[in-house]
This record gives sequence, C-alpha cells and structure tokens, in this order.
Amino acid sequence: MALVPGSSSRTYRFEKHHPAADTAAVATLSAITDEHICVQRVDFSYDSDFAGSLTISDGTDTWKVFVTKSGPGPISGGDAPIFIGAKGAQVTVTLADPGSGKTGAVNVLYY
Repeated sequence: MALVPGSSSRTYRFEKHHPAADTAAVATLSAITDEHICVQRVDFSYDSDFAGSLTISDGTDTWKVFVTKSGPGPISGGDAPIFIGAKGAQVTVTLADPGSGKTGAVNVLYY
C-alpha cells in the first residue's frame, strides 16, 4: 500500500495478473471490512488482436466492456472511480481467456 502524492488521504493499491497462454487474466481485490473497493484505473492487453471482454464484479453488480483490439487499453475514471464495489465485498477484474495460444494481462489501481 502506498499513499500517492497529491491524493489527499486515499491509500492506493495495485493488483495484477499476467497468466500463461489460454488463461483468463483475473485480478482479485480482497474485501476490506466495512469499506467499498473503488477501482480507479484498469490497464489491459492481449499479445495479438482478439475480440474479448473485460469485466469488473463484486458478485452483485457487474461492469463489462468489449475489447476489439489487442491493446494496451487503459480505462480510467480520472479522479472518479470506474467501479465502486459493495461495502465489504471482494472485487474481481477479469480479462477474458484469449485461447489459441494467446496471452492477456490486466493491471488494476484501486483504493
């Protein structure tokens, strides 16, 4: 955990997953008791062109976008979060399995 300079009192965290070929990239953001996990930015890519999807979910609400190029693709809310998880819920960020020997990667900045 690190306090990002100029970020007031937010403690930013970073999670990543860069799996082997033919595997979904899944970053799991562990639940924090009595707090909401706020996803600030997601960077993702495939190693070649692939039509897939990126989802963020807390088990109740799901946010999804379709990926039409290999990337890299940043999704950022600027100063606002792109997803706010339910209080006390674990959040998962999943880049779909590209299959056919391809690989994908996901990096998540959250607080």
